[in-house]
Amino acid sequence: MATRGQIGVKGSDVLIYKHWDCYPEETLPTLKDTVGVFYEERGNDPEYCVAQIVRAYARRDEERRKERKERAEKGEQRVMGNYESPSMTGWGLRCKHVAPDIEYFYWVDLEEPAIEVYECQEWGYETVENVRERAPLKERLKLETTQVV
Repeated sequence: MATRGQIGVKGSDVLIYKHWDCYPEETLPTLKDTVGVFYEERGNDPEYCVAQIVRAYARRDEERRKERKERAEKGEQRVMGNYESPSMTGWGLRCKHVAPDIEYFYWVDLEEPAIEVYECQEWGYETVENVRERAPLKERLKLETTQVV
């Protein structure tokens, strides 16, 4: 079963939907690195941040796909699922509404800058506000930055 989740950026109505591997150990390294670099270079620019997050995961996924195919060609690993051939599933964009089936929600606040991780234990939050009010906060990462706010 896929571990679904969404990523939202304060100030943007666009939510990124991630169909699989959205647990924190898999999602946070790329998200933290991307948001940290983005904040250093652009500051608080939510719409551009959403786009750069999508680009970062696309680059990461393509690198993983290549690595796994190379290992499979050498007989070191079996290639599975979406790594065998790229598909048009796995990622999506939604405006304002939280997907009903997510297990994790990541909230990026570029004003702080910080990332909050919520563990969604029920279905049907519908809005970001409902997630942030009702879902347990699993982790809050304050991003290190040299930029003066």
